[in-house]
Amino acid sequence: MPAPKTEERKLAIEWMGMSTIERSKNGKPLNDKDMRKYLGVKAAVWSKWIQQFNEQKKRDVYMSAHPMVDKKVEPEVIEAEYNTDTYLNDKTETVDKALIQACENNNAQALKIYYQLTKRLIEEKKVTIGLTADEIARRNLEAEQQLRAGGYRVEEVQKKPTLLSK
Repeated sequence: MPAPKTEERKLAIEWMGMSTIERSKNGKPLNDKDMRKYLGVKAAVWSKWIQQFNEQKKRDVYMSAHPMVDKKVEPEVIEAEYNTDTYLNDKTETVDKALIQACENNNAQALKIYYQLTKRLIEEKKVTIGLTADEIARRNLEAEQQLRAGGYRVEEVQKKPTLLSK
């Protein structure tokens, strides 16, 4: 006798492997909560399926990076060998395709990211070197007030420097 919810679990695992764009194209729910309701499973069961899916994904990533290793690998070993950079670099093509799709759908944020990546959008940043106009005006006002109050003293400067003896 098959385990209960076998077909639902199979659909859930397939759904978890899809990108949001693929889910949308296939008419599937876009988020976890909606998919769980669609399949009619409880939150605890759904959480367990997600955990199993993530563990399997770790094993798959590990096995693709280490093809000579025995197929029965302990999860602790997988976590120690898992490399985020490698995994993310492998997903670059998928992310680029999703970015292009979002641009085609006139997503403003995606368009901005696209133009930044292609160096066609350079955001100007104002760099102030020295004093701003407000600071200059404030300093001039302070100096004028001190001069009027007699706060500055002019000292006599020697015209001929004195030399130190040897």
